[in-house]
Order: sequence, then structure tokens, then C-alpha cells
Amino acid sequence: MPVARDLMKAYWEGHSSSATVETMMLDSHAKTLTELEVPEILDKAPSMEHKDVLELAAGIGRYTSVVISGTLRRQFFFFP
Repeated sequence: MPVARDLMKAYWEGHSSSATVETMMLDSHAKTLTELEVPEILDKAPSMEHKDVLELAAGIGRYTSVVISGTLRRQFFFFP
């Protein structure tokens, strides 16, 4: 019987062949969702321009490139 880790590894090897937002979110409509969601969320966030940013629990990093474009330095903290 396969170990859980082996099953998880096999799953992600099959689903990570292309690094698109659709494969990261496991949703065929992810691009549309992202195009609508990102501007709305960033509009509600404080300005991050020329600030140090600590992205806590970055998840799959959908906002990483958007946030880093206006910052001087970037720091990450990942939960194990």
C-alpha cells in the first residue's frame, strides 16, 4: 500500500507540469478570477510602495509579483 507522502508526491507531479494560475489553484477559471480579484484586494490594502514587505504564509504566491513590483525589499516567512 502506498505511503501518504508517495500519493501526495505523485499527485503534485501530475498537477505541476505547467506553472499557470489554473494549475496552482486547481481551477480552470482561475485566470478570470485573478483578473477580477487582484485589483479589488490591492485597492483595499495600504500602499506598499517603497516599503519592506513581510508576506506571512504566502500560500501559492499569487500576489508576490504584484507586491514586489513596488517594494524595495521582500521577505518571506513560510510555515513548515
